[in-house]
Amino acid sequence: MRTRTSSRLHYRPTLLCIDDSEAELEIRKTVLQFHGYRVLTAENGREGLELIAENKIDVVLLDYQMPKMNGVTVARKIRRISPGTHIILYSGFLAHLPEQQLRLFDALVGKGESLALLPSMLERIVKTRIEPSNGRSDHDHLHHKPVASVRERPNKPRVAGGSRS
Repeated sequence: MRTRTSSRLHYRPTLLCIDDSEAELEIRKTVLQFHGYRVLTAENGREGLELIAENKIDVVLLDYQMPKMNGVTVARKIRRISPGTHIILYSGFLAHLPEQQLRLFDALVGKGESLALLPSMLERIVKTRIEPSNGRSDHDHLHHKPVASVRERPNKPRVAGGSRS
């Protein structure tokens, strides 16, 4: 497969998709690799947390409803072990989550209707929040801007798409 890397991105970010649906993971992985991202996948929260502990992950695309450990629990653990990692909740259950839980996430994307928006949203995150230092694209020299600067409204994460189940 031919990869289309955006000329606007100088750094090739590493993304981690965590979802219990293998089909969803494969679709997202294919789309995001086409856009030039390095993509790791995990079928549950525990596996995702292990990958975060072993790799430098820039952005996590996280499903909410998963067995054993839901997306909110996983996000809380990610914030503890890797506070500079940006977390996007990619779910069909956005409307059902309390504001306090939504604040754990840098952005929200409704499943199904927003896959086409995902690459451009990720490019904005990379361009505005993850900057290589000294013009280098070395992954170990990244500076993450504070999560608060990511949000378009002070206490509200960005929402793309709807909240279909």
